[in-house]
Amino acid sequence: MSTVLIIGASRGIGLETVKLALKAGHSVRAMARSANAIRLHDPRLEKLDGNALDQHTIESALAGVDAVIQTLGVSPTPELILSGTSLFSATTRILVNAMEARAVKRLISGLGAGDSRGHGVLVDARDWRSGFISRADVADFLVKQIDDVSLLHKTPTLTG
Repeated sequence: MSTVLIIGASRGIGLETVKLALKAGHSVRAMARSANAIRLHDPRLEKLDGNALDQHTIESALAGVDAVIQTLGVSPTPELILSGTSLFSATTRILVNAMEARAVKRLISGLGAGDSRGHGVLVDARDWRSGFISRADVADFLVKQIDDVSLLHKTPTLTG
């Protein structure tokens, strides 16, 4: 089994991913600004309070890790909707550089990372073809990618 760093692990998809990774037998380092608030207890779970934009924290978190799952999220505020965010690109830049330095090769991330940029940007509602997908289903897919190499270097899109 692998040791997995899950960034953004305290809520939403991140928390579901932590649960399923533990259930699958992986050791998990759960990183979030409020990781100590995670109400899970397992000897294979390490909670790490930290900011994903802090390079030192990321470098330390990568020690002994086989794979990284990035599940950061932001709350949709009016300001965010109008002005956007650079959180994902800035964090990914820090993370990839630190992973290269630590020789961690496996990054499982969401839309906007690597060659996924520009995919899934549907502006006209007439182009929408999918429904909702549960956090648990997304987390299940992410955890399966820890060991499954069939989608390595590919850009899958999950739909409901």
